[in-house]
Amino acid sequence: MRKQFEIAGCELVDMKAGPQNYTAIRNPGSEFNIAAIYGSRKGASLWIKERVHNRLRDKYPEAYSQFVDVVDVDLFRRGFAWAVHFADPIEDEWLIDLVCTVSLQWGKREEARREAVEQAKQQERITKANREAEKRERMADKRKEWRDRKSIEASVEK
Repeated sequence: MRKQFEIAGCELVDMKAGPQNYTAIRNPGSEFNIAAIYGSRKGASLWIKERVHNRLRDKYPEAYSQFVDVVDVDLFRRGFAWAVHFADPIEDEWLIDLVCTVSLQWGKREEARREAVEQAKQQERITKANREAEKRERMADKRKEWRDRKSIEASVEK
C-alpha cells in the first residue's frame, strides 16, 4: 500500500498516536495528511477523509462494493472519517490504487483551496494594515492642524 503512494510522489511519515503506530501520507512539502495507513486485524487499513469516501461511494459504486470492510473512524478524532480495510494487498491492488488516486486528487484540491484561503486572509491583513496606517496618518494630520491652530491662537493673544 505504501508503494502506490511512494510512486505517486507522496511523503510517507511514520508516526505514533498513543500506542498505535501509523504512516501519515502527505503531498510533497505539505504538513496536511491526505490519508494514513494503519495495521488492523484484517490486514491493512487505509484511513481516508470524508470527501474521499463520498467520492468513492458515489463515483465508483462497483469498486466501492468490493471493499472488504469500511468502518467509521470519525470518533477517534485523528482527522479521518473512514477506514478501508484490505484483506490481501496483492489481490486488492487495483482497489488500493483507486483509493490512492482519489485521495491524491482530493489532497491536491484541498491544498489549493487552503492556499487560496490563506492568500485571501493575507490580503485581508494587508488591506486592514493599510487602512489602519491611513487612519493613523489622518489622525496625525488632524492633531497637527489642532496644534497649529492652538499655536496661532496663542500668538494672536500675546
